[in-house]
Amino acid sequence: MKLQTVLLVAFVLACRLVTQAATEFPKIEQGDIVPHDNRLTKPINESKADELTIVSFNVRNWGSRPRSLAHFQVLADLVDEADVAVFQEVGLGLLDKNEDISDKEDKRLDAIEALLRINLGDGWNIVRSPKSTDANVSSSNEVGLAAYREKCKGYTASLAWEEFVDLGKLRDMAVFKLTLTKSDKSREILLGSVHLKPVEPERVEQMDKVATWILARPSDVQVIVMGDFNWGYPTKSPTHSAEKRIIKLHDEEKLFMPFRHISYLKKASATQLRTNLGARKDGHFYDQFLMSSNLADELADGGKLLKDCGIISLEKRLKKPVEKSTKLRTYGLTRYIKHANIDLETDADAKTAHDKAAKDAAGQALNDASFLISDHRPVWVQLKVW
Repeated sequence: MKLQTVLLVAFVLACRLVTQAATEFPKIEQGDIVPHDNRLTKPINESKADELTIVSFNVRNWGSRPRSLAHFQVLADLVDEADVAVFQEVGLGLLDKNEDISDKEDKRLDAIEALLRINLGDGWNIVRSPKSTDANVSSSNEVGLAAYREKCKGYTASLAWEEFVDLGKLRDMAVFKLTLTKSDKSREILLGSVHLKPVEPERVEQMDKVATWILARPSDVQVIVMGDFNWGYPTKSPTHSAEKRIIKLHDEEKLFMPFRHISYLKKASATQLRTNLGARKDGHFYDQFLMSSNLADELADGGKLLKDCGIISLEKRLKKPVEKSTKLRTYGLTRYIKHANIDLETDADAKTAHDKAAKDAAGQALNDASFLISDHRPVWVQLKVW
């Protein structure tokens, strides 16, 4: 009898261990992927049957700077393998300090929406917030904008505008409701889109409110918040207390942060990945996804970078805009050297001055190009939803 009791206890303990192991969050690591890895230039890993792929893309000052049709095509090409695309900085720099959008601003936003829909192609729909973020956001007003594919692989999707959630004095969170339907089954996921202030204490307050909002949702409500969190922004004497709180919540399995083991709170080392441009002096993992904890076990491939989530590098797509801008910025210098008969091979002072000017122009050209595409890389995640 004693032996039977011992065996029964051992069996129960083993079952508990198996259950615990099965519910542990997947640990997504960088592995052998390096910052300038060619795999980062490849398109988003397209959904297979019953999978959902969501991409988040902070498009720099979208609407306030001129972009050509070719640039819109690049933006669409970066996201069109996904099923849902959520954008940040839409209207940033265009909208005034009032949440009521003027007719002129509305027409510019209509144009963005129309060009995005054309370039994404048939089967895509666009959802835009009816107003911009609250007037207290001041010069950082944006509108919520997302696109979705109505017919996904094995199911259908619809997306509807919900609300702006107040994150404090200077930022709001745009919230959409995603409804997925397969035969007679359906499920809903709330999608939040954020662009947080970089500096403390504002970022701390806003990020804390995002985490608190996720935790406050009822257990039967699933949420995914994404966007530019300015994660680990290097302000003077930063506390990064909100980031540390979120890391702790992930480690306690209260919310799920897919990039938890790839992110960092200081500037990137030479081997760490980044979501800002690779050509920038300092690398940072600004862009993130935060999810309900019960979505952690729905990753499509069990927790692998570039399978379940990833980053899309922009450097190859920025090459032509950078070259064009560099040529324009150095045009006067090149003309002057030619007409003044300056020989850079023999005039050391002229060569030094020329090289410095050319280097400055190249840096400025990258900034120019980032207003045509972006200064953030798209980030994506893939779930098995059925």
